[in-house]
Amino acid sequence: MSEKLKFNQIMNQIDEISNKLGSNIDLEDSINLYKQAEKLIEEAETKLVEVRKIVAKESIKQ
Repeated sequence: MSEKLKFNQIMNQIDEISNKLGSNIDLEDSINLYKQAEKLIEEAETKLVEVRKIVAKESIKQ
């Protein structure tokens, strides 16, 4: 799976969590969702760096 696709999937998961946090859920679920979101954001940041490297390499080739 390409890094760009992985990044997009992570961002979709973050969006899903964001939507859940906007609904009526209890505090414990809310805390757990925030923790999941933090981990996903860290993953997204890592993937974004990898995607940028790939894009840079591709632009150098051209």
